[in-house]
Amino acid sequence: MAYIIFYISLLVWLLPPLRQYKGKLFLYFLVFAIADPLTRISTISFHTNAYQIHGLISFAAILAVSVNKISKKNIVFIFTGFILTLFVISTQDRNIIFLYLILLHLVIIWYFLKETLISFSKNNFLTLGWVVLILYEISIVLKLIVALEVTQASTIYYYLTTGFQILIAVFFTIYKVEHSPKIKLSVKNMDMS
Repeated sequence: MAYIIFYISLLVWLLPPLRQYKGKLFLYFLVFAIADPLTRISTISFHTNAYQIHGLISFAAILAVSVNKISKKNIVFIFTGFILTLFVISTQDRNIIFLYLILLHLVIIWYFLKETLISFSKNNFLTLGWVVLILYEISIVLKLIVALEVTQASTIYYYLTTGFQILIAVFFTIYKVEHSPKIKLSVKNMDMS
């Protein structure tokens, strides 16, 4: 069963980058499209730890969402982040790597929240694509938290979140982030006196 879910997820996540091509988050989706195949090849061919590979993938995802904001000024931060990532994954301490992965995905959630709020303040509606991205990243963080303690419940949660993430991949195969359905919210000025 685990292999079936893995290969379905692997195949489905190859599709969103095709739909997101030339979009603001194309590179982000490309990172996650190559994540599972890269992890599989690395663990089988080079006997590396999957979570070490995910450390590099998560760092690449942060770069992918902030690619438009990369300048000469933040090259030092990028280089420092890369060195820190290499240091963390070289420790081979599962708990440290998991905590680092959680931190990286919290940074991505913060970025998506910021983009959602900026879009909402300008347009007075939420773009469903940004909301789904936030939910996707939250599911990754929760999956990592649950996986810190391997139990029967964490295995069940893993399958549930993987199923949820497959649905998210289908969503982003249909809709571009920028052109996904809008959720109109009427925010009235409130008199606080």
